[in-house]
Amino acid sequence: MSILVVSVSHKTTPVGVLARVAMGSPESAKLADALIASEHIDETVVLSTCNRTELYASVSRFHAGVDDLTTALAEFAGVAVADLRTMCSVYFDEGAVAHTFAVASGLDSMVVGENQILGQVKAALTQCQGLGTVGTVLNSLFQQAIRVGKRVHSETTIGSAGRSLVGSAYELLAAQCGELNGRRVLVIGAGSMASLAVRTAAAAGARLTCVNRTYARGHQLAESVGGRALAFSELETALSTTDVVVTCTGAQDLFLGREQLAGTPVVGIVDLALPADVSTDVTELGITLVNLDTLVKGQL
Repeated sequence: MSILVVSVSHKTTPVGVLARVAMGSPESAKLADALIASEHIDETVVLSTCNRTELYASVSRFHAGVDDLTTALAEFAGVAVADLRTMCSVYFDEGAVAHTFAVASGLDSMVVGENQILGQVKAALTQCQGLGTVGTVLNSLFQQAIRVGKRVHSETTIGSAGRSLVGSAYELLAAQCGELNGRRVLVIGAGSMASLAVRTAAAAGARLTCVNRTYARGHQLAESVGGRALAFSELETALSTTDVVVTCTGAQDLFLGREQLAGTPVVGIVDLALPADVSTDVTELGITLVNLDTLVKGQL
C-alpha cells in the first residue's frame, strides 16, 4: 500500500474553482464513503477548508488511485476531469508524508503559520475515523502530522510570522480604513472563523454585534466578548449602525451587495466566506472590500 494525496489549493486554483470543490462535513463524509468503495482505495480522509480541498488515500496502485480521486472530486464539483487535473497537485509516499506535515504545521497555508488548519486536520481525521474509512496507514500518518504541527507551533516562532487569515484581513482593511478600536463591527456567522473574527476584533477594541441564522449561537458568541446579538431577520437594521462588516457564513450564494449596503455607514467589509458572501459591486459605493482574492494577492 502507498500513500497518495490529491490537492486542490489556493496555490494552483482560482478562488471560483476552490469554491466549487469546497464542502462541509456532510458532503465530505459522502465523498469519503464513495472513495472507500473504489477498487484501488483502501483508506481515505477528506480535508476541506476555505483554501484547500485535499483527498488523502492509501492506494494499491498509483495511477489508478490518482484517477479514482480526481474523477470523484471532479464529479462532486461539476467540472471536467481534464480541467481539474491541471489544477491538482499530487503527492506520493514520502512526498505525501512531507506534504501532510506541512499542511498540519501551517507551512502550506495561504498565511504561513496560521494555526486554524491544525484543528481542521484533527476534525477531518475524527470524521473519517467515525465513518470507518481510516485504517492503520492514514491514522498513523495523521496522528504523527498532528504531533508535528503542535511541536512546530510550540517550539518555533512561526506563529508570530504566520498570522491567522483573520488577522491578515484586518491588517489590509486597517491600511485603508483605519484601526478597529472604537469601531462598530458586525460579524455575520458563528462558526470557527467567525469566532476568531469576533475575538480578534474585540481584542482590538471594537464594539461587536453578532448576527447568525441560528440566534442562540450568535448570542453565545456575542456574550463571550460583551457584545450584542441580533436575529438574522434584523440584518438590515444591523447594517444601518455598522462601520465594518465581517462575514464568514456557509451560504452558497451572495447575500450582500450594493443594494443592501447603499445608504449605510459601512466603510469596510471583510469577506472570508467560500463561496463569497459579498458582491464586489459594493466597492462602487466607496466601501473597501477584503476577500479571499485580496488575500491571495496580498494587497488591495
